[in-house]
Amino acid sequence: MKFDDAGYTLTPVDCGRLDVDWDNLTLKRHKGATLRVACILWVVQGRGHTVVVDSGPGDPATVTSLTGRELIQDEPPQETLKRLGVDAAAVEILVLSHLHWDHAGGLDLFPNAAIYVHRRELHFAIAPVPIQMRPYEWEARDGRLPRWLAHRRRMRVIERDFAVAPGLEIVHLPGHTPGCIGLCCATPGGRHLIACDAAPTYENLRDGVPPGWYTDLEEAYASLAKMREIADVILPGHDPDVLRAKRYPLPAGGDGFA
Repeated sequence: MKFDDAGYTLTPVDCGRLDVDWDNLTLKRHKGATLRVACILWVVQGRGHTVVVDSGPGDPATVTSLTGRELIQDEPPQETLKRLGVDAAAVEILVLSHLHWDHAGGLDLFPNAAIYVHRRELHFAIAPVPIQMRPYEWEARDGRLPRWLAHRRRMRVIERDFAVAPGLEIVHLPGHTPGCIGLCCATPGGRHLIACDAAPTYENLRDGVPPGWYTDLEEAYASLAKMREIADVILPGHDPDVLRAKRYPLPAGGDGFA
């Protein structure tokens, strides 16, 4: 993977917290325990580009209607984006890591963005195996179709690692889902990889543990290895500690946490 000298900043946006079964995040660990996780979208800015990674789960009422889950949200992400000076309607590129409801539920917030998604993800999401029906919204409590379907015409389908802008490369990280992707970003602090659910927590990265929710375990392990090879810093998909920093890369000489 080649990067030029582009220097991007990465800002995590808190889209709300969910209580989940901990072993869904870390394979065969913490069985019977729950963990409060963060739903995060990312704003990547630099060299005249604003790129968003993932869109969050949507608003709390819709999440409850669809899934029965409680999304604890201090502030709607659209308000956070405004405070950051980001006009969601002006975002031109959105990288969608995968089509699970907690990552693809907020696509309405970015009505004019081209949505990059992997072909394997679309193929799987349209007719997933039974245990995967619910995360792709095929078992919504209110009977509606998956929300991501309404945005299919805006999707730009990729089949391999792809440079979406100078210094920004979409990388295929299958295992959690067949078409899971992340975004590797050139920053002044080295190559930062937004890993999304290929590594949902820092524990996955620290101990080499794949996600507990997966479609292919061999691919999940291979993706963990790939991430270590291509990135200097890996940012997991649901770990609340990610939100301790206002932006990345962290400043030199300090931990940069709020």
